[in-house]
Amino acid sequence: MQADAQKQELKATLDELELLHRDEASALRRLSRDKIDELTDKKLALWERLRAVTAEVKPGPEDRATLERIRRL
Repeated sequence: MQADAQKQELKATLDELELLHRDEASALRRLSRDKIDELTDKKLALWERLRAVTAEVKPGPEDRATLERIRRL
């Protein structure tokens, strides 16, 4: 049961990171300094959360598509 919760946490974190990167790309195109600063803080928090989650459960093949999209963003 705990493994399922960890996998859900990993998926939720990856999904949030993907959305954040999309928002960040938009903010960079608009050169919105305040939004970029806000997103940087969120990105750092998500990075820490991702590190903690992946220490418990490694991304699997089902996470590959999301990871590839994040990498491209």
